[in-house]
Amino acid sequence: MKTSYLLLKKEFLSIWHDSGMRIILFLIPLLTLGLFFWLFHLGVILHIPTAIVDLDRSAHSRQVIAEFEAAENLEILTYYDRFEELEQAIKNGEIVAGIVIPQDFGKNVSLRRSTRLLIVIDGTNMSYTTNVSTTMMEVAETLKASIGVETLLAYRPTTDDDLYSSIGNLTDGKDVTLTDMMTNVSKNETSTGDLELDMTLSDAGYTMSEALQIYMPITLQEEGWFNPTLNYAYFVVLGLALNVWQQCSILLFCMNIIGETGTPSWQQIKTSGFSKTRLFIEKSFVQILLTACMALVILWVAFYIFNLPTSVSFFTWIPFMLCFILALHGLGSMMSGITRNSVDATRMGMVIALPSFMISGFSWPLEEMPLLLQKIAWFFPQTWFFQGINYLSFKNPPSSLIFHYCAMLLLMAFIFYLIGSCVTYFRERV
Repeated sequence: MKTSYLLLKKEFLSIWHDSGMRIILFLIPLLTLGLFFWLFHLGVILHIPTAIVDLDRSAHSRQVIAEFEAAENLEILTYYDRFEELEQAIKNGEIVAGIVIPQDFGKNVSLRRSTRLLIVIDGTNMSYTTNVSTTMMEVAETLKASIGVETLLAYRPTTDDDLYSSIGNLTDGKDVTLTDMMTNVSKNETSTGDLELDMTLSDAGYTMSEALQIYMPITLQEEGWFNPTLNYAYFVVLGLALNVWQQCSILLFCMNIIGETGTPSWQQIKTSGFSKTRLFIEKSFVQILLTACMALVILWVAFYIFNLPTSVSFFTWIPFMLCFILALHGLGSMMSGITRNSVDATRMGMVIALPSFMISGFSWPLEEMPLLLQKIAWFFPQTWFFQGINYLSFKNPPSSLIFHYCAMLLLMAFIFYLIGSCVTYFRERV
């Protein structure tokens, strides 16, 4: 028993005296909890970037616009005159949802003819897609209810006694608000009201189908662009696979410098006159080559075996992946130069890899994060990488956009390498 106690005590003290392990066990989980709460604390997406194309410009279309502007979850960023402008804005990632009001919308509503509102959704982010669909349906139900009540009043007898009697039939004589009555009408929950309406329209010479068309003339046509079937696998599989790959890669890269300077043979290398720069380049070349080959295997299996979507050719992915690998290698090398030993370097790699993925905008939209966190996210190469994955997978981005993302990744690689080299140089001089 005493021996077991001594062993337990020894293990506890060895862990406690290891400052790096104390941070990993006790501080990092709490910091991660705080980060994720900060990231997801709102629980819902409240500012969905939205645009409206009003091709009708009537009083009824302005009523529709006012309803969508009042929706809590939508943020109307701009109004376009042409459908092509909306299409380009969604492709460029400027907006996530679009509302198109067709020509003669107001005329058709006034004449109680069937008409449609087109709702366009960027299907590359499933978090947005679900929230947009729910919000649009809520607004559409309100519009249908409003028009249904207008129709009801238009076809009712005009005397006050008859009108109140009709509304009483619709609500079963209950004391309800106008909003409640509209909701009941829109959902067809009051059979008596529906019967009264159908009978009145029937007396006016309308068939049942025509009466329904008059009662609810607006329908929603929803289109998910770039991922029409809203297939969750298209959105998540490749991203998660590449996330695992980048986490494994950064663990390797974190050993790039400390993996040599932390070994007994380092002094022999220093005294042998072998170029440190050459050593770094040759080690880096092997690491980059191996991780690049693995990345290309993942892409090939994803596109040609699993048939996951890609909007560009396989060869277009290669320069983008290489730029990210260089940025990730620079980040790993910088951490390798900063840390004291290989164990701490590995720990730091683990601490960086997962949170950087969570704030990259892949699992939760960047626009819904706190403003400070949005700005911090763009200092990590993972944000540029996972944002770029969506563009290359679904949107066939212009070469200028790919060049911009690659340029930012290369700039990060240069900065990381520079910091890592400076830290290693001064450490060796001390």
